[in-house]
Amino acid sequence: TEDEVMRVSDYTRQTLIAASQGSLLARECDSFEGRRPTTLCNVGSKLEGPMDHFIDWRESAGVNTEKFYKTTLWQGEHVTVGLNCLESNQTQSVHAHQGADKIYFVLEGRGRFTIGAEERDAHAGMLVVAPAGVPHGVTNVNAERLSLLVAIAPGIK
Repeated sequence: TEDEVMRVSDYTRQTLIAASQGSLLARECDSFEGRRPTTLCNVGSKLEGPMDHFIDWRESAGVNTEKFYKTTLWQGEHVTVGLNCLESNQTQSVHAHQGADKIYFVLEGRGRFTIGAEERDAHAGMLVVAPAGVPHGVTNVNAERLSLLVAIAPGIK
């Protein structure tokens, strides 16, 4: 049948498979450990997961002790929206995206952000913008978790 979807809730780095018009599409997903999987994944114009227009980011929050936790909340043709959770002293290394702007919205906690040559702290409620090609990164320098809503446009394919 058209747009059949296999939904999996407890897995780590397994493949979410969707059948659409007889062809299989695959996408590697992050660990969900009991939380709901990515709500929508577009591959071209074909959907890989159930569409959800209202997303509670707290249902997707997680911990990765080896490096910071990240998961995709929603992916469309023009933008990718994700959640990054950094525990105390965890860092997203400085990097850049050529041809894609990145926006961080601090949901909870406080982090030290690097955008180009500028380094500055941002707390819950603040927006931090890294234009395309500008090096950026973040470190959680506090005891409590730093949770960030992250958008990249155009989306990373």
